[in-house]
Amino acid sequence: MSSFHVLQELLAKWPGEPIPETKFEDAVHERLRRALLGLRAGKTGPGDLAGLIRHVLAREGARAGSRERGPAFAVPRAEGWPDPTLWQAFGVEVFRQEPKRLGIRVIPWHPAWLGGSDPLSPALREEPRRRRDAVSADPAFSDLLDPAGTRYRTYDSPGQRQAVRAAFLMPAGSTLLVNLPTGGGKSLVFQSLALAAQSDGRMTLVIVPTVALARDQARRFSELTGLKGEWAYHARLASDAKRLFRQRIREGTQPIVFTSPESALGALRPALFEAASQSRLAHLVIDEAHLIAAWGADFRPEFQLVAGLRNGLRQESGGQLRTLLATATLSEDTWATLRQLFGQMEVISAVHLRPEPSHWIHRAADEVDRQAKLEEALRRVPRPFILYTTRREDAVLWADRLRAMGMWRVTCIRGGDLADEAGSRQLEAWAEREFDGVVATSAFGLGVDQSEVRTIVHACVPETVDRYYQEVGRAGRDGKAAISLLVYVDDDVCVAHGMADDLVIGVQKGLARWKAMWQGREPVPGREGTYMVPLDALAPHNANDSRLHRAWNRRTLILMARLGLITLDAVQPPALEPQPGESESEFEGRWRLESARFFEKSAVRLTESGHQLEQVWRERRAMAVANGDPLADMREILSGRNALSDIFRRAYTIRELGIYPDGADGDCPVTRGAGQVSHAYPPPPVFPPRHVIQLLEPNAWRGPPLSPLTLVSYRPPEGREGADKLRRALVDLLQVLVTRGFLEIATDEALRTRQEVRQLWKRSPARFVIDRAIHEEDGTPGEPRVARVSVVPPDGPRARLEHLFTLDRPVHVLVFPEDLPEPGGRGRKLTDLRPHTPLELFLNRLDQP
Repeated sequence: MSSFHVLQELLAKWPGEPIPETKFEDAVHERLRRALLGLRAGKTGPGDLAGLIRHVLAREGARAGSRERGPAFAVPRAEGWPDPTLWQAFGVEVFRQEPKRLGIRVIPWHPAWLGGSDPLSPALREEPRRRRDAVSADPAFSDLLDPAGTRYRTYDSPGQRQAVRAAFLMPAGSTLLVNLPTGGGKSLVFQSLALAAQSDGRMTLVIVPTVALARDQARRFSELTGLKGEWAYHARLASDAKRLFRQRIREGTQPIVFTSPESALGALRPALFEAASQSRLAHLVIDEAHLIAAWGADFRPEFQLVAGLRNGLRQESGGQLRTLLATATLSEDTWATLRQLFGQMEVISAVHLRPEPSHWIHRAADEVDRQAKLEEALRRVPRPFILYTTRREDAVLWADRLRAMGMWRVTCIRGGDLADEAGSRQLEAWAEREFDGVVATSAFGLGVDQSEVRTIVHACVPETVDRYYQEVGRAGRDGKAAISLLVYVDDDVCVAHGMADDLVIGVQKGLARWKAMWQGREPVPGREGTYMVPLDALAPHNANDSRLHRAWNRRTLILMARLGLITLDAVQPPALEPQPGESESEFEGRWRLESARFFEKSAVRLTESGHQLEQVWRERRAMAVANGDPLADMREILSGRNALSDIFRRAYTIRELGIYPDGADGDCPVTRGAGQVSHAYPPPPVFPPRHVIQLLEPNAWRGPPLSPLTLVSYRPPEGREGADKLRRALVDLLQVLVTRGFLEIATDEALRTRQEVRQLWKRSPARFVIDRAIHEEDGTPGEPRVARVSVVPPDGPRARLEHLFTLDRPVHVLVFPEDLPEPGGRGRKLTDLRPHTPLELFLNRLDQP
């Protein structure tokens, strides 16, 4: 019996039929099962039941399509259950009333204020909208993530493949920016990197915006790898757990750390510097890196200061630390900020506009009108949903309204609410489907992998297109259709404008803050040109020392770095040792006091001699900040003049990099009005790096001379014994070449799938080998140029091999049978026309000391 019919029978016999103990595979049915369990525990309200049951019935009807009347349920008429009036308020018809039962079915929703359309059907049907262009995975990626070999045999897309290859082949000390769409597999890129580094006793540090996300990433890492351990460092850990965590970092036994910016800049910094100095810190990953370009009082400046931490750790590592920045939304402004803070970097970008959401936008007459329309919608939209507000007080107000409507399976999450244990429990409950709705400010949802969100509602106007696009993108992460509803009043535009104004630090106040900090500077011993400036320095317009004041001083430093006036840096905290006769508690107190003093300072290096001149500030500020209405793009969205897809394309086009995100025309007021709704889109092009990765050391090379195309021939084998001998010789050749720096192998399926060939990546200095089929042409344009070996099998198709002679590689060893014809050679053998070395002789020369 399907879970739908199980629920149908369960409700018809309530409370006589037991609630199934096992989870339903269907996410919506599982939510209703949990709500029924919660009803018996007093945790589920009548509005929760009405909304979920409406969703279950409406989805079944939408999927049936042609039936005039959708399916019906018989539901209890009992305490805790909706009465006929409440069912009607949730858009459910009561067509039969009995003493203990009600017969119900869904009333289709075609609100006049949305043009009489049906806004819910695509999301209810969960129409697939995201394409998956899977391509074969390289063995290192598959084996690291799943040694059993049952999963991860493919990359999700050419973009993910390119990102993984570029990440593993990053030169020491370099920076890579990975820009993949939501759901594009960014996390797997750095998780596979971490697992490779672990085998060499090195660590990967992953900085994420929030503690909740750090814990969520740690949970997913454990589920992915099956490894048991503590992977997330945060303030709520017990003291002993923190101490052991830092000890594991110092000893090199902690393979990965997920943490917040505050912990990385604070308590973890000494251990991180020690790990870097001992070459145990392999990678620094900054997830949701677009937030480094975020401004304003609502986002913590510590996340933006990680650029300075990275500079200090890289210097401590002798320039070896590799940096990976990951994002799904890269705009011109974000790119300019990241480039200024992190310097030269490679970029992998393969983005497309999100095809999942259908956008609905409505201007309400006033707040009373908005409230009525949103309450109408929230009773009917598919679950789960997120309702966004701008102001914290509005989030609380809407959460109270929903609870008053009988929706108890709803929680309120504002900026900072996820930082403590209670917030972590909220996030876990959200992941476990204990909540069907979240009322939140913009901080909620960053990187949280709740894939089945079907509805995003805005009871506000976001201050930027970027914020709107990211919040809408938190629905439909499973690639299925979702609905976005924005209902605004005119006053929302004023609130958004005030928020946009808060994104910018004025010249006069910023310069005053900097002068106060510069006055209290202290030079860093042994680091010429580097100073520690006090974050608690008071400018003339500051009345007192407060946490908010210090935060604005940090933002001032970030602005100066963005303007090119300073470079952010970080230095190793002072090492403290217990003094004779000092107790452990006394030493701990002294350590905390000294650490607090140290972390109230920030390290900077001057890059502009006129850093205290107002004219210089104004000139730099004018170049960095675009003139005009900061809300222009959001006003354009509200106006309905242009398709949202056109606005999004413009927002995420980066001409300097050649990134022009494509995508479907989408579903918005403009495309619906023009009859041009479309969800089809082409595969996103990959913007790639095109650089040479050369692990071959010419001075250390032992063996025969190598040229851009080195030809090695072998005699076709005779019989099984001859074939086995040839295979062993070819495997020996591949093993030696990979060990000596060859990073790309192309051969036939029979050889590629052999265990000893699949495991070649373990011999590579990069812990990675690009794997190709021999007939595969040069893949995605712009892949890193590496030393390659191609093995043409003794049998199999001989056509379509011309590309092997024109590949752009620094070194290419082509191994082929003696009877292989020259491409275009009119039947003549390749060995008759070109210089070559027999395989046995080539192997012998490789073995020479």
